[in-house]
Amino acid sequence: PAQDPFTDVTSANPFYCEIAWFKAQKITTGWPDGTFRPGQAIDRDAMAAFIARYMKKFDHVQTVPAH
Repeated sequence: PAQDPFTDVTSANPFYCEIAWFKAQKITTGWPDGTFRPGQAIDRDAMAAFIARYMKKFDHVQTVPAH
């Protein structure tokens, strides 16, 4: 991308392309302060949201329940 996807994710990150893709696809939005916090553990509820957004975006399921 022309711009880093989050303030704390640069091209030096080994998962830069994957994180940038996640953001471009609107599967993740990061934190309100513009960070992704790649070193922070992920909770199950956040992972469920990622999976649901992915499945909905790529039509892997008919419906994904909204919260």
